[in-house]
Amino acid sequence: MKTEVETLCDLRKETCSPQDCRGVYVGLEHIDAGSFVLARHGTPSQVRSAKSRFYPGDVLYGKLRPYLDKAIVAEVEGICSTDILVLEPCGAPSWFLCGVLHTNRFIEHAKKTTQGVNHPRTSWSGIKDFETTAFPVSEQKKIAAVLLKIQQAVEMQEKIIQSLLDLKKSTMQHLFTHGLRGEIGLFLRRVLLLPEALTTAPAWPGQSAPGASVPAWAETGKPPPGRITTPSIQAGLFAPARKAFLNNFTQRDDKGPQMAVRAGLAPACACPVE
Repeated sequence: MKTEVETLCDLRKETCSPQDCRGVYVGLEHIDAGSFVLARHGTPSQVRSAKSRFYPGDVLYGKLRPYLDKAIVAEVEGICSTDILVLEPCGAPSWFLCGVLHTNRFIEHAKKTTQGVNHPRTSWSGIKDFETTAFPVSEQKKIAAVLLKIQQAVEMQEKIIQSLLDLKKSTMQHLFTHGLRGEIGLFLRRVLLLPEALTTAPAWPGQSAPGASVPAWAETGKPPPGRITTPSIQAGLFAPARKAFLNNFTQRDDKGPQMAVRAGLAPACACPVE
């Protein structure tokens, strides 16, 4: 059984002058291809002409060059470029609707409905008839929840990668300015390789309690033979005196890849490594 996009949402046609609007300004340049969330934004003061108004929960779809695959769920209110269609979900969860717009079938459909050579654009009339599987609302909500969880995992990994890039930059600055100065042990202790395998057995006493002392292996650089528990990582291990803690990461089996953990004087982070 199929349903059309126009049964999942309505086109919001409200416009607003920048000087009369609250919130943020969103242009196509602020939306990353394939992403479900807004990567960055501008302010209404940066534009002059009237723009489309949107509200939290609306889906913003980039109609210019639909092969760029730009569609996000708005988490705040604001105004957006007229090259963005503001779709107001009607019954369907926002994340489910956004997921439909990111499917390959929809992208191919939208590409066939474009007009213009140098700046091909699709339109509401071009995409509203696209047919997708008609799931019950309860199933739509479950699908939306899965997509949200995946997005949260992606965001967590992006933060971890950025933390590692910052660590690399600061470490290079220190090394190429001062050298090791006999501190190779300190640097090795700050980057530890542990199996990315988790059980419910604690790796050290009191590890899940806020304010707990730094575990011995953070000083010696030798990981414990036990496993680190998922709850303890979710709660975070934090020692005020040393500011050492571990961030949450995804549970995998014993044969999975390794995880890089930075511990010591600076905030710790963890991410999969090859």
